[in-house]
Amino acid sequence: MNCWHLRNIYSPDPMAALTPHQIASALVQADAAFDAGQFTRTDYCARSVLESDSQNGPAFNLLGILAATLGLIDHAQRYFQASVDCGFGEARGNLQQLQGMPRPALPAQERYLLIKAWGFGFWSDIAHVLGGLLLAEMTGRTPIVHWGANSRFGDGTAKEVFSRYFQPISALTLEHLPVSDADFFPSKWSPANLRAEDHVKWDGDGARVPALFFLGRPERIAVADFYMNVADLVPWIAPDHPWHALSAERIYRALVDKYLKPQPRIAAAVESFAAQHFGSAPILAVHLRGSDKRAEMAELDTLNATYFDAIAKENPEARIFLLTDDERWLARFQLKYGDRLIVTESLRAQSEQGIHYTRLDAGARLGDEVMIDAYLATRAQAFIGNGRSNVSAMIAVLKAWPEGTSTLLAPSQLFERNGA
Repeated sequence: MNCWHLRNIYSPDPMAALTPHQIASALVQADAAFDAGQFTRTDYCARSVLESDSQNGPAFNLLGILAATLGLIDHAQRYFQASVDCGFGEARGNLQQLQGMPRPALPAQERYLLIKAWGFGFWSDIAHVLGGLLLAEMTGRTPIVHWGANSRFGDGTAKEVFSRYFQPISALTLEHLPVSDADFFPSKWSPANLRAEDHVKWDGDGARVPALFFLGRPERIAVADFYMNVADLVPWIAPDHPWHALSAERIYRALVDKYLKPQPRIAAAVESFAAQHFGSAPILAVHLRGSDKRAEMAELDTLNATYFDAIAKENPEARIFLLTDDERWLARFQLKYGDRLIVTESLRAQSEQGIHYTRLDAGARLGDEVMIDAYLATRAQAFIGNGRSNVSAMIAVLKAWPEGTSTLLAPSQLFERNGA
């Protein structure tokens, strides 16, 4: 579900402002979602209204109620005050009621966020890690990233997988967690099952816990095993945080710069390939998805056909560094561009099945290949990709591309809030 879901219900133009009738309907949806305990949906609907009507008192009031329910008293106070300032009288009583509510006391001892593997594509898992790291920033927790056996990019051993690709996020590992005397959020976790992977992940008590529910939690150990979306957290960054009021794109860049440090062997592989194949000529990096992406994106072939026109608009002297998971599209590019084309030697699909689902025996190699390709793309002078793919979307934030040099032929899914 993308960030235009609510708008698409009412309008064929996802960028169009909501009409008064659509705003009223969205507020009804927000109320219903709150009553059903669907807080992410409440947040999404209310903020969608504010994108069209920045002075909508009822929307601010809803956000205040949501914040108060989550125990985020400072946020609630700001939202209720904004609602009052917009002339919404009901918020005045909510603001007064809030004055008597105690702010939840957080324990003085160090608290932790254990970020487990999401368990899907490599850069999808990294996007989840970045969401968890933003959550740790916002909640003052020490982050620990642990990709276990559910990661698709391990080497078949019991070794922790994230550290194969990136330098440790912190000096601590899962073994350092003080599990014997700790409490946990969600409550499905305990010292006995903390190493379990995909534990009650999709259904049951503690499954699919949204990022918002982690804000303000006092438990000493929180565990993020379901996808953490940066865009969902951005509006809740407190004013005293240096990233407050930054765009999602700038926050992704800040997270990448602060936390994502490739292991030396990855950096060396990138350097070696670039030295051998890139030379001094300008490079245009192009990422194109095929294979199983058709199951997610019905219009994929139509979009892929537009790559050739997009490439033609770039520097005709540039060589093309192609990243693709599909052997068939690679053949088309080789036929069209000949010696202009540069590719790494990589495993690629020849069917509609994704290579990371069919080559379970080659997880470590696939992880190396997709990571090296992405960092090689950042060596290019310009980039063209598909924002519906996490590979393209992440390449677009792995570096501060100069204005006009990074083109996504479909909007980046990294900046979309979850409307579920």
